[in-house]
Amino acid sequence: MTSRPNIILVILDGLPHGRLGAAGYVPGLTPNLDRLVQRGWTCWQHFCTGCPTQIALPAIFTSSLPLDHGGYNDGIVGRPHSFVENLQEAGYHTAGIATVSWFSQRFGYHRGFDTLIDLVDFVGWWQALHISTLRDLVWRWSGGEIDETDAVAELQTVFVPILEDGLRILALQDRIGAVEGWRSRRDWRARIESELRLLSKEPRALLRRLHELQGRGYMGFGHARVDDALKATMARNHRWEKRLNKYVVLKGRRRVHQAAEIDRHLADLLRQRPQKPLFLMLHYFDLHESRTFLPNLRGQKLLDLPRDLTAALSGRNEYHLGGLAFDIGLSHLDRQVGRLMKQLEQAGLADNTYLIFTADHGSETQNPQRRVGAELPLMFFDEFLRVPNIVVGPDIDPRRIDALTSHLDLGPTICDLAGLTPPPAFRGLSLAQRRNRPEEQVLSENTGRGSCDLVNKTIYIGARTPTMKVVYEAEAETVREREVYDIEKDHRELNNVQGDDWGQAERQRLMAIANRRVRELRSGARRSTASDGK
Repeated sequence: MTSRPNIILVILDGLPHGRLGAAGYVPGLTPNLDRLVQRGWTCWQHFCTGCPTQIALPAIFTSSLPLDHGGYNDGIVGRPHSFVENLQEAGYHTAGIATVSWFSQRFGYHRGFDTLIDLVDFVGWWQALHISTLRDLVWRWSGGEIDETDAVAELQTVFVPILEDGLRILALQDRIGAVEGWRSRRDWRARIESELRLLSKEPRALLRRLHELQGRGYMGFGHARVDDALKATMARNHRWEKRLNKYVVLKGRRRVHQAAEIDRHLADLLRQRPQKPLFLMLHYFDLHESRTFLPNLRGQKLLDLPRDLTAALSGRNEYHLGGLAFDIGLSHLDRQVGRLMKQLEQAGLADNTYLIFTADHGSETQNPQRRVGAELPLMFFDEFLRVPNIVVGPDIDPRRIDALTSHLDLGPTICDLAGLTPPPAFRGLSLAQRRNRPEEQVLSENTGRGSCDLVNKTIYIGARTPTMKVVYEAEAETVREREVYDIEKDHRELNNVQGDDWGQAERQRLMAIANRRVRELRSGARRSTASDGK
């Protein structure tokens, strides 16, 4: 049993491939990651299957596309095996630390984990669940698609498990002594319990309050109505945030559980692990929140700031403030990777251990004028979708893999490293196979902002080949090109050539793939809806 190798998956949230020093970024801010690139397999054309995190994670854990199995609203709930379950069944001790709410039990990512520590900031927790579940419900009611009685009934059905999941996370964080956020866990617990009572006694008032507050709904937890004092507080916050947060966030309420805290809990996990092969998943959210500068400037990040600022300023050729904040965060994150490597070595995990470093998705870095905002799911540019994928460990020869790969290949690769056969439902291949069987294209997909809806919403699909990017949108089953980019000539994807004749043969091939995919998704969703209605 103990002869199986240990496997550690590190997800560096929001890190684009192009920001690695090894990929040519100046200033070079990733010496620790660059050393790993020199030691192992590095996938040079590796892509996630969607952005943001909610859309990207299902592929990592179940080797399935975001819109498979009814979509991504419930994460991997209802999807076939997660590779973590395969490892657990093979005798691995499985543990993880996550710092974003999409990993919570509500979305099924606890499946297969003996221990999964949710280090979730509760403002982020609310915002994620509002996006995935509540926002579209409120929109449908306020737009007249459903009446108030049906909206209330649906709200009571979906909101109770959300709130109960929040109480579970708070209890776990109490148990492990997690760092408190801007509002104490005791306060959050009281507010969530008040929300549950209000949902039972005055659900109509709660529905109206959710409509009025939208993404700031957490500020009204437990209140039947939005009173003048709360309105004044929100108006004051909005004024200050508008003044202070133009380039980076100097005033905000979301605070990240940072890498140094992950290390503290990791030490406990490693000290308490049983004598079994180990699978460990670590999720670092620091870089994703790098532009949330002042609220997260504390602890180890504050101590590292002089060195990270000096590194970020050294030799840089762009001075956009948001880009500078990102690079400060990147330097800090890479420093943390170095600390992690030392911690693993001290725990005796230097030998017989495979390490995989990747990102769930990338970030807006090349062109800050894109003004992403709420339209992030519609951004199919490489800066959001092309991410690092580095594998180091015993018998891994240094090799640059130029074949197209995607997060669909992560689960099969991990199973392969563990000596296991991947489940037949997995779409991807292990990297050992992918080197000789490259993909002709990788796909990314979603149904736009808000919750996933395969029946009523537009379906968006991005198809990426080694030389071309095509983005499609489909109303009903009518698919049309929205964007086309010549990657070889226009690697920053600034010139949409959709109206030109360039690359017609390849575009027709990709259009056929998009058409098949849309028909498959629409017909499957209709069958599911008809079955649910019986």
